[in-house]
Formats: sequence, C-alpha cells, structure tokens
Amino acid sequence: MADAVGRPRGGVPHQISNLLRLADVGGHKDIVAGIMQAARVQPAAVASRLVQILQQDEVSVRQKVAAYEGLRTVPLEQGMEAGLIGSLIAVASQQMRAAPEEASSELQVAASDTLAALAGSYFGPVMRELQKHLRPFVLPAEFTLLTLGKVMAVSVYRCVPFLGITLTTMQTVMRGIDDSRRRGAFCTGLECTCGAISTYLRSWERSTYPQITRQRFSAHLFPTYRYLLSAWLPSEDTEVKLAVLKALGPVLNILLPRKDLQTQIDGDIPLLLALYGKNIEAFYITKVLGQILQASSSKNPIPEVYVAAISHTLSYQVISKAQLSSLSALQGESHRDFPRLPATRSGAGQPETPVHQISEISSYRRESQGASNAEPSPGGAAGKNGPENQPGHLRNNHCLGQGAQPAASATPQQLLARLLVLSASPFEGEGCGVAALLLLNALRPEMYGDEAEQWWMEIPAMVQSLDGHSTFSLDQTTWEHKLLEFLRKTLGRSKEGGWSQDVSQELGRQMGSYANASVEKAFLYKALGTALAMSKVVASVTEQFRKLLRMADYLNGAETECLGSCLQLCARDQLDATLRALGDFEEEMAEGENSWHLRKALTPRDRDRVKSALLLFYSSAAAQALPQQLLPQLADKIVPKILHHYSTGSQALGLNARHMDTALTLRFIESISAVSLAVQRSGESQPHQLPHKEALLSQLLEIIKAEPRSSLLSPVRQEAMVAIGHLSKVKHPLSCEKNQELMEQCLDSVFSLPPQEFTEDVGPIQTLYASTMATLEGLMQTLLEGDEMPERLQGTFRLLQRWLVSEQVWERARAMRVSTHLLKAYLQTVTITMVIRALPKAEILPFTQTLLESLGAVSQACDQASVLWFHTLLTDRASDLKDTVQTILSITSIYLRCVEAPEPRGLLAQAVSVLAQHHQEPVVTYLLQRPLPLDRWSVPSVRW
Repeated sequence: MADAVGRPRGGVPHQISNLLRLADVGGHKDIVAGIMQAARVQPAAVASRLVQILQQDEVSVRQKVAAYEGLRTVPLEQGMEAGLIGSLIAVASQQMRAAPEEASSELQVAASDTLAALAGSYFGPVMRELQKHLRPFVLPAEFTLLTLGKVMAVSVYRCVPFLGITLTTMQTVMRGIDDSRRRGAFCTGLECTCGAISTYLRSWERSTYPQITRQRFSAHLFPTYRYLLSAWLPSEDTEVKLAVLKALGPVLNILLPRKDLQTQIDGDIPLLLALYGKNIEAFYITKVLGQILQASSSKNPIPEVYVAAISHTLSYQVISKAQLSSLSALQGESHRDFPRLPATRSGAGQPETPVHQISEISSYRRESQGASNAEPSPGGAAGKNGPENQPGHLRNNHCLGQGAQPAASATPQQLLARLLVLSASPFEGEGCGVAALLLLNALRPEMYGDEAEQWWMEIPAMVQSLDGHSTFSLDQTTWEHKLLEFLRKTLGRSKEGGWSQDVSQELGRQMGSYANASVEKAFLYKALGTALAMSKVVASVTEQFRKLLRMADYLNGAETECLGSCLQLCARDQLDATLRALGDFEEEMAEGENSWHLRKALTPRDRDRVKSALLLFYSSAAAQALPQQLLPQLADKIVPKILHHYSTGSQALGLNARHMDTALTLRFIESISAVSLAVQRSGESQPHQLPHKEALLSQLLEIIKAEPRSSLLSPVRQEAMVAIGHLSKVKHPLSCEKNQELMEQCLDSVFSLPPQEFTEDVGPIQTLYASTMATLEGLMQTLLEGDEMPERLQGTFRLLQRWLVSEQVWERARAMRVSTHLLKAYLQTVTITMVIRALPKAEILPFTQTLLESLGAVSQACDQASVLWFHTLLTDRASDLKDTVQTILSITSIYLRCVEAPEPRGLLAQAVSVLAQHHQEPVVTYLLQRPLPLDRWSVPSVRW
C-alpha cells in the first residue's frame, strides 16, 4: 500500500522529468535528493533517462546542470551497459569543450565534474576521450585541461602510463596559448598532474606499471618550468601570474631534489622577489621561495646575494602585512613597542643578516653553513639588538611613534594571544594569518621558554596542512581545532604560574576589537575557553566568566553562540568554576524569583531569548565535562536550572504561550539531548539514573502533544523524538508502560499529519516529512531494545494495529513502513544471536577473520553489519574466548593497520573495549607488550 501511494504516475522517466523541471526555479539540492532516492531502486533506468535529457537541445541549461549533479549520485558501476556509459562520456565531453558562446560555464563545470567522477569506475574510456582531445601542437579546450587535471588528482596510479605523454603534449601546446582563461586552465592541469607525480614518487611500488624515475619526469617538466617563468609569469594579467605561482609549487617539488636543476632555479629568485607588491597574493610567492630555501643545504647553498635579498623582503612582508592595524592597536592600548627580532651572523667578521630568523618565518628552517644565533643583548637599545643594529625594515618599526622613545616590548603572552587570533583566518590579507604564525615561531628563541619547546615542529606542521587549500576550500572547524590544540599544549607546558591567566586576560581585552559575526571573534571566544580551562587559579576563572556574562548581548544570537562555545571548552576542566559563575550571574540579575533586570525594557519574547541563552550555557557546560565532575552536579546545578528556565518562559503571555516561541522550545530540547549524551559518555562510571529523568520526559511529551496535527512547519516534533531517544538510553531503563506511552504519543503525532510526503513535489516540507518519519522509526527501534524486546514488540504491533486499519491511506502506509522497519531490526538481532550461539568453538577464529576481511570492501552499511556480528560474538561467546584473546587481538590489530576509513577503525577500537570488559588482564597485557596499532594523530578520539 505504501508503494502504491508513494510512487508517482508515469514511472521513472516521468518522475525524473518532473524533478528536473524544478531546476528552472532553483532547489538543486532537493532535485538531487529525489534522483538519489529513485536510483536506489532503478539505477540503470534513472541514468538512462538523465543521459537522454542531456542529449536534448531544447532542455534548459539549469536542467542539464541538475542532471549532471544527479548523475554523480547514481551508482553507475552497477549493471550499466557499455553503450550508456559511452553516450554519457560523449555528451559530457562535447558540452564541456563547447565554445563559450555555445555553452555556459556552469554547464561546462558540471560536465567536467561528472567526467572526473566517472573516471573512478570507467577510467579507461574517460582517459581515452581526454587524450583524444589533447594532441601535440593543437590548441586544447579550457575544460579538457581542467578535467584532465581532476582525473590525474583522483586516479594517480592508473594515470601513470599517461603521465609522460601528457607532459610532453602539454609542453608542445603551451606556446600557442595566449588567452588568460586557457593559460589558467593549463596551470591548474599542470598543478594537478605534478601533484599526482609527487604522490607516485612517494609510493611508486603501489603501481603495477614499471617504475618511472624522477629524472625522467623532471626532463619533461624543466622546459615547461622555464617557459612559465620567462613568458607567462611576466604577463600583465594578475590572474595568470597567480595561476603560474600556484603551479610552481608542485613543479618545484619534482625539480628541486635534482642539484643540477636547483642551481639554475636559484637564478630565478630575483624574478620571484620582484612580484611582491604587484597585487598578487603574497602567500604563494613566499611559499615558492620557501621551497627553494628548504632545498638548499650546506653542500649546495643559495648564493649569498640572494640570501640577503630574501631575508630583507620576507622580513618586510611579515612585519608590514601581518595585520599592521592590530600591531598599531597593541601600541596604542599599552604604549608598548613591538618586540625587536634578533639578527644572526653568518660568521665572524661578516655582516649581520637575518637568515636564521627568516628561515623560521618561512617555516623552512635551513641554517646556512656556519650560521649561529646572536645572543640577545641585556642592554636593550644600547646593545647589539638595539634599533641602531637592526636591519632597516626593523628600525622603521621602532620609529612608528614619530620619534618617540621605544617603550618596553609586549609580553610573550600578549603576542601569543594576538597572533593566534590573527591566524584563525590564514589566507586573509595576503596570507597575514600564516605570516602571524610564522612570526610567532621566529620569536620563539628569544621570547619563549619551555612552553614553546615543540613549536619548531608544531607550527611548520600546521602551516604545511594548509598546502593545497584556499579561503574557500579550507575546513575552518578543523583548522581552528588545530590552533586550539596548539594553544592547549603550549599552556600545558608552561612551568611559570599565571601563564594561562595572562593569556586569557589578553584574549578578554581583545573582545571589543572584532565584529560579532567575524571568524576572529568566534575563534577568540574558543581560545579564551581553552585558556581558562588550563588555568590553575579557579577564582580567576569564575571572575572572568562573570565579566563575560555581564557584558554579553543576549539579544544577539551570534554572540550567544560564541559565549556558549567558550563555556563548553572551559567546562571540560573547570566545570565547578563555570557553574559558580553562572549561578552568581543569575543571582545578580534576579530581583525576585522570576524577575530580570538585565535589560530595563525586555519584552516577553526577549526574556525568552535570555532564558534560551542560559539553557545553551548549562547544556554547553555539561556537554564535554569530565564524568567525575559532571555527575555530582547534575541533580542540583544543571538539570533543575534547565527545567526552571524553560518552564518559566513567556509567563507574561500565559502558560501556553511558551510553545509559540519555537526557538526557546528547540533550545530546551537540544539541552536535554546534550545532557543525556554527556551522561551516556560517562559509561559505567555513572552511579545512578539521570536526575529528574521523568520530569524531562514529561516535558518532551507535552511538547509533542502541543504540536499541531494539521501541519508540519518546524523540526520541533522531530527534535523532541531525538531527545527522547537519547534520554531513554540513560540509566535506568524505562518501564514497559512508559515505553508504550511514549510510542503512542509519537505515533499519533506523526501519523495524523497530512500526506505531504507522498506528493510529486520536492521541497523543504517534503524533506522535513521524510526526516521526521526516519526519526520516528529510529526512536521506535531504540525504545524496543532490551531484554524484553519480544514482549515490547508485541505491544508495539498492538499500538500500530489502529493505524494499519485506518480509513486514511497515508496513515496505513506510514504504519506499514514502521512495522516493516521494526520487524527487520528484530529479525536481524535474533538471527545474529542465534547464529553466534550455534557457532562451534573451533570455528570462532575463522569466522572472526572472515568478518574483518569484509571491512572497507563493500559499503559503510556492510561495515556496520560486520562489526555488529563481531561485537555480538565477543559478548555472547565471551566464556569460549579465554584461550584465543591474544589471537583475536592480533587479527584485529592487523586490520586496524589496513583499514583506512575512520568509521571501521573506530568500531574496531570499540570491539577491543568490549573484549576488555570480559578479559581485561590478557587484553591489557597484550597492548602493553606491543606497539600501538594506530597513529595517535590520525585517530585522536580512540581510547583503549
């Protein structure tokens, strides 16, 4: 019945055509989701229809772009005819190579991306098509070059036989390219090709093709390099200059290891230095110069005349580009001069040059032969490091005060705080964020002690991780995590008291310097939370949080979220201080039990926003806190506060009015989920049930009951069911009666909704319907888990019976869908348990190896199923494993090294924990006697 309701008329062709018509009014995301859903059942039919649409001239560009996006989600490797794949390659190749006046760039990009994705399963046909249109001395199309680069980047080892001919052909065509777009495409293709070559050279043994040496590749590349520098880099077109600089990095990775070529490349340093100040992003110029510096050595040094030029130019770039406004602010606020950088000597009797300093600033620490650090002068301005002995660009820095005498230097803590915040946006301002990090590293020898002992490794590693990224491709969350971890380790190494306190105070002083919506302001809060977490002075942490809470604008959503992230990071190690600050702040604000004077004219809706902020703060404090700190505080200081601030919301408008404020309700639900997950993470250490669990469940049920049955306009209903699922897993288990009540209310709330998900329309409402149904299925399965699952399942089917015989077709369809889902889940659990218990003892080890061999071979769903079987085996047959623990650990360790995907790795690590619960002593003995099977940097979350 559900299928009959859900399937649109006209079959797959009609469904796909209807979906693509939506592209003319936008909504590509929903179109792709619809194509993915159809392709799960009939991938060949969906792919065939999409190719037909691409071949029709009357179809709009937007529909074709959406068709390409949809094709990239279809599993084309499953049962596709060769003729269909050939037609797709032909039409995509034709449309990506069309002249600009015949096809839009959006369509060309979509066709190019599809060909590159198709190469994953059909490399041979795609590469033959590209090589057919890359011929010697014939001008190639722009997107032929771009697509070839994409294919090279993702299919390195299969591209090896084509690398030599591709480089040779590119060398012959580049002299005929005179337009900037094609030159940019050539450089991008060359950049990707050289990146593939570097990958191959590092691990050539993984290729089945006979080895190709660096000498052969460099012989193809060096003429191309020379022409790029002599003909294209001097171009007046800034975009061409930038494209050449980006390509030079991967090219030099291949050329510089050859000493004979390195000497010739050194002669190009003046040309590169001359590019500074010509409206080109300085980061890429500095990066190329850094590669040249890194390749130099005492046996093959850069000529001294170039060293002096590089030192002067790079020093100027770091000092002048690294947010001069911030440095001026530092002087304006504290009337302190910027610290003087130390010079170095190349040898006795030779003039001073900042070689050592600049090589660190560039993160390529290569000291010239005989170079040594000059000792800092105790005499300040009168010593050798005084202004009169500084290089010219540094002397100018001392004169920023219009002739004023230089004051004391900024403290190391101030510089660390300010430069770290600048680094949050590494590519802004011509790479000033990167320059700030490198400047920090350059100051290390003279200004920092134990806290910076690992910077010489940590800072270059962070800068190196930016390689290949730009402002648009950088994962900001990952980058900020690296910076915060760097700060945490730095503060943890400090042996001087007050370092964390000084850094946090400086971070607090910077709050007014950035806009609320800026990346720097958001990172500033996170850095402050990290610094406060490391403080040893608890009273200072509490006091600083009080100030933050008093100053915050609670009607500004962005600032509230930032303050929540600060509280969460601090509460990891300072939960007591964080909660004390929140309690003191509430007492200061409250004139009566439910009275607020944070703002004199707060409307009821604004009052709810303040309460929403407090819900965020309490749940954030609980989210990452250590179990031994969290659990004692739940009953008195966290859960009651969450209940109080929600239950007293919008009282001025009446009791039921709080449900009108969706934001407050969602924040309350999110708080329950966060606290429940925090308690679950405490594992066996939790001594009792979550306080007020029944009250929290009751509030969630009230929220679900209050949701209208006539429409689905917000995610409140869905998020409440998610929270119920999390809460139900907290000790102690819910009774059968409570389970039945929860199920009945949730089923009634969802099944009674109008049948929007069965229409042919695709949009946000339909997406919300689909996700709400999926959440209901997951919740029902969660509530059935436990020792009494068969009895609970029977009770659930009794509840569903009402809907299975409903007069409304959509209600019957929904009930049938949920019933099928629950029955499959139950049968899978029963089947696994029965098979595991019937397995002969002698077959346990072979069966274990078979399960692990399947990891990463098929799909993520298969991986999860294999690990489920593995976990069940370790639990149900624990008594039979006593003599085989070490063998099982050995097998698991092998597969931990072989499996690259993070998901199976984490599941295997959990399996080891399960084994340790039953056989702790042999597991610990095994792990202590052998090296760890994982790199601690690649899987930081795994805890044995």
